[in-house]
Amino acid sequence: MNINKAIRKQRKSYKRFLLSMCFVFFALPLALIFYSRLEAFYLGYLAAVEILVAVSVYLRSRQERLEFDYNMGRLRVKRGLIAKTESINCDKIMYVDVELATEKVKGFQEFSVILISKSKFRNKKLKAVDNEFWDRYKSIWSVSEKLAQENPGKELYYLMIDSGGLRKYGLLDAVFTSCVKAAFSENAIEKIKFYRKSINS
Repeated sequence: MNINKAIRKQRKSYKRFLLSMCFVFFALPLALIFYSRLEAFYLGYLAAVEILVAVSVYLRSRQERLEFDYNMGRLRVKRGLIAKTESINCDKIMYVDVELATEKVKGFQEFSVILISKSKFRNKKLKAVDNEFWDRYKSIWSVSEKLAQENPGKELYYLMIDSGGLRKYGLLDAVFTSCVKAAFSENAIEKIKFYRKSINS
């Protein structure tokens, strides 16, 4: 399947979910009013269901939503339902890797994008690279010495992007095009090649 078709299916599935949740959210109160069921028991039950619906929408949106664009040397990424836009200085990105997952989305392998930057400028989402990071991402350990040499005496930062489903393929391709100074892992390159081959097939 062409990955763009799979992305469209993912988007349609997300929209159907939102519509169904909105229907439940507004239909239940109207049903109680229509049938005059305004006792404390029914109102308490309604409140519990409404909270569950709201939490479900928030969690699904946090997992599904991913928007990005490139402008004036910065890649702007927005994740989740109410999250602020994250601005990434492409010239500061040193290394890009992907963490492969076992699960699949619409038949395509899921993964997370890892960006390593030499600056945290105007992006509070960037976290400092520490021993815990190196222990978790041992695949990047082989390039750690090179990254340290390129940024002597300064702290490195990383950003993990794990939401968006199949949209991360497009994001990774945008990072490859925009962050021309960055090095990419073999796995990241393979994902970009797969994405470009898929959209052109």
